[in-house]
Amino acid sequence: MPDVDEEQRILEYLRVAIDTEFSYVIPRDKPDFEVGHRGSIVGIEITDGSTEEFRRGLSLARKRGLRSFGLDGFEERSKDQKRSNDALIQIMEMAESSDCEISAVAWAARIADRIKRKCQLMQASEIQRFERNWLCIYNFQSDDLSLPVERRRDMLLGAIGPDDTFRRMFDVIYVLSIKSLFVIDRNRAIVIDLKPRDG
Repeated sequence: MPDVDEEQRILEYLRVAIDTEFSYVIPRDKPDFEVGHRGSIVGIEITDGSTEEFRRGLSLARKRGLRSFGLDGFEERSKDQKRSNDALIQIMEMAESSDCEISAVAWAARIADRIKRKCQLMQASEIQRFERNWLCIYNFQSDDLSLPVERRRDMLLGAIGPDDTFRRMFDVIYVLSIKSLFVIDRNRAIVIDLKPRDG
């Protein structure tokens, strides 16, 4: 679960990625932020799209001072299949990687699962509604550009399926990574390439 400082950084990263300004930002709980945006009050819920193994592996890497390591081998696993810290360290040291198509399918299923879960919470009124409601899922685990982002977008929409509950719950869903931003709203699903800006 991200801490407040991390959520603030993700919100700022999103703001820069979509090239906009907020007239005010108020940290909250469920949703994580209330912001003023173009005359509307927007509730923004932020959630981590990475696996528990990835988060644990990243923490282990930091503690051990690892500067270069592979993270593609980290999967979504149930508690009874949880791997030990030693196993995760071995994966990182071996720089294990997975087939990009399989990795993208797992990524799409994981992100779709996060979207569906947040929609359930919104339907149950566990997340407060505002004039406009955004969901931002940040995922820095799978950012493999060897598979075209348009293909990953199609995989994500396929994983979400025909249920359009998310379109009623959230005005916009942002799936944010280091190199790309997926934007899903009521009318479209697009991908924005987040190339470093000059200057």
